[in-house]
Amino acid sequence: MTSLKVPNLNGCSNFGGIACNGKNDIYCIKTKQDDTVSTIYVFKDGKYKGSRKFTGKMGHGNGLTFHDGKVYVATSSNIIQSVDISKWTRVSLSAPFSIGGIAHYRDDEFLVRSGSKVYILKEDDNVMYKVGSIEIKNPFKENGYSVAQDICYNNGRIYLVYSRLDKKKNCILAYDLKGSIRGSIFSEESPELFEWETACWVDKKTMLIGANTSTGDFIFTKTAPFNAFLNY
Repeated sequence: MTSLKVPNLNGCSNFGGIACNGKNDIYCIKTKQDDTVSTIYVFKDGKYKGSRKFTGKMGHGNGLTFHDGKVYVATSSNIIQSVDISKWTRVSLSAPFSIGGIAHYRDDEFLVRSGSKVYILKEDDNVMYKVGSIEIKNPFKENGYSVAQDICYNNGRIYLVYSRLDKKKNCILAYDLKGSIRGSIFSEESPELFEWETACWVDKKTMLIGANTSTGDFIFTKTAPFNAFLNY
C-alpha cells in the first residue's frame, strides 16, 4: 500500500488519528466539524472493510492508538475513549488533563501529548493515572512548525507530528525516551498537501502518515531507512 483514501461518511469530514494492530489492520477516525458524530474506519490489506458511527464523546478525535483489541481515542479533553473493536462497545477513561495525542507505550501504559508536553499515563479501572513525564522541545517552532498534532511510538522512539499551516508544511520529530531529538523528516513541497494529522507504525520499518490534501484525506506509507529516525 502506498496510499489509501479515507472517504467522508456520516457527515464526518475532519480527519483525526490512525492506528495499526500489527496484523495489516488499519483504523482511523473522522468527526463532524461540530464534534457531535464520529466514524471509526477499518481497513485490511489496503482495502476498506467497514466502519462504525458513534454519537458524541469522541470529541475532535485528534489521536488514535491500538492496544489489546481496542482503539483509544484522544478527544482533546480529559476523557479518553476506549473502543473494543470486536464488539464496537466503548468505555470512557478519565485523564488528569486534556489529551491531544495518544500512543501505546508498554503494558497498560500510554504516551500522551497534552499541549506541548508528553506524559506517561497508566490505565487502571477506567482511570488514566500520570506515572511520568518526558520533557521535549520543538526547535522548529520558531520556523513556523507550531501546530502539534498526534504522537506515536516505536522501538524506543517517540514521534511527534508538527504542522506549519501558513505554508502547508509538516514535519515529524523523533525523540528518545529522555526527550532528546534523534531524527526528523519533513514533507515535500506540494500544492495539494495541507496537513499531516497523524502517524503510526505498521512494524519497525514502516510508518503510515495521515494527511489532508486538496483531493481528500489519505493514509500513505513511508518506509525506512530515515537516517537517524529509527532506533535499532
